[in-house]
Amino acid sequence: MRMKVATIACAVIACSGAILGCGGPGSISTGTIEVGTRVQPEQYLADTRGAADAVARFAAIVNALPKPLTQAALVGAAAEMVDPLTRAQAAQTRLDAMRLEDQRLESQRVRVRVASAAVVQAMVAMRAAAAKGDMAAAKATAAQLQTSIAALRALTEPIASQ
Repeated sequence: MRMKVATIACAVIACSGAILGCGGPGSISTGTIEVGTRVQPEQYLADTRGAADAVARFAAIVNALPKPLTQAALVGAAAEMVDPLTRAQAAQTRLDAMRLEDQRLESQRVRVRVASAAVVQAMVAMRAAAAKGDMAAAKATAAQLQTSIAALRALTEPIASQ
């Protein structure tokens, strides 16, 4: 079940650093924020980078699954998927809740938030399939994950080139 998911996820990380035109390493806070909380651009960047890092880690786990896939390997990977999935979900919650004063950045946040939600949804489905050892569902979900990451990447590429 080799996929190019990890490569795509790495590109998302690179693009997320360019969303605001700066690129220092960000860290994700797993703390919650109230819906509508105004945040600084730096916090938005840190949360998007944190989400991208979590997606890249999750994708690396999926990409490392053996070919041909075995049920034992799939079930074994389920535990590894928990941490990056939890971090991606926390970042998604923050991206959903936050607001930015700058309307250009707020528009970007809305677009990234929607595409990121599809990635997190695919990650949840992949983790569930892995935990059950459902190889057919895992293969289908891997394709969904790859598609959703590619859609997020396509969304961030024009932002990165600005």
